[in-house]
Amino acid sequence: NAFLWISLAALGCGAVLLTHGLPAAGILALGGAIGSAASFSWLARTAGPALALQAGLHRLSGMALIAVRLHFAFLTLGVFVPLADTLPFALANIAGSAASIAPAGLGISETLAAGAAVTVKIAPAAAFLAVGLDRLICLSASGLLALFTGRQRSAAA
Repeated sequence: NAFLWISLAALGCGAVLLTHGLPAAGILALGGAIGSAASFSWLARTAGPALALQAGLHRLSGMALIAVRLHFAFLTLGVFVPLADTLPFALANIAGSAASIAPAGLGISETLAAGAAVTVKIAPAAAFLAVGLDRLICLSASGLLALFTGRQRSAAA
């Protein structure tokens, strides 16, 4: 499932970067397509087609959600980034989170985003800050949800 997540992100990122005229992005898109097909096939054989389809849709909707969040994070910084152009930063976000070097990829996602920024003609500092802002908002929302859920459970007990 995690491999499906990162390979779908690579496919989306590669497709966007191809529209920006980066020929090497074809390798990223091809690798993402092969990885997505392989992991989807494995999931379908192992867990059944219905669960594989659910996993694929879950991952695609998760990428769309990350893209929307990053779009708004950039807008908060006063930088307009078309929704599709946020996919390289979504890949940076996902890849950084997959890194086990730092908790939840802390700093890794932001650094990868800054490196990817030039591919879609965005200032690296803006990309670094947008991914960091996205992380802060997600952590805050998760914390509030955990607090609310904990209070609901305490009231029910």
